Amino acid sequence: MITKQFVNRSQRKTYDPLRLEALSWEEAEADRMACAILACNYSRIHGDTRFTQALIQMDCVAVCFVDDDIWVALNSMKLEPEDIDEAIGTDYCGRNVYIVKNGTGCMHAEMQLIKELSESSLLDKVTYIGVSKPCCKHCKEVLDGCQIDYLHYHTDAVLYWEAPW
Repeated sequence: MITKQFVNRSQRKTYDPLRLEALSWEEAEADRMACAILACNYSRIHGDTRFTQALIQMDCVAVCFVDDDIWVALNSMKLEPEDIDEAIGTDYCGRNVYIVKNGTGCMHAEMQLIKELSESSLLDKVTYIGVSKPCCKHCKEVLDGCQIDYLHYHTDAVLYWEAPW
């Protein structure tokens, strides 16, 4: 069982070591994939300007494994198969990759996965969701209620948030 902790996202020196020390291999892989996919998406869509790269804090990628499949969601940008191929390669070791897009644009990546997997009757197979940054307090409440683990959360104010149901 993962101990969920509050973290200060601006203090990367505390967040990154906690993240690396706390995860099993599969959980770490989900978190690594989420971070890599977000980085590839931003590089492909926005280019490498200082201004556009600063906007990366506004987005989040969530990844989970269900059986032998990989499920991926991004909360605001358009996610393309090329982003996933660039981030994790084109050989998925026999796994299918599903890109999920739910909501009206304010649904966080974790909640998009919850909604899709719930509607597909697969939610009970999810034990962990990896994210590219800590979950917000609203996502934390839903994930805790679903008994799905995640690594960290933050309590920063969230302007727009859309529930998965």
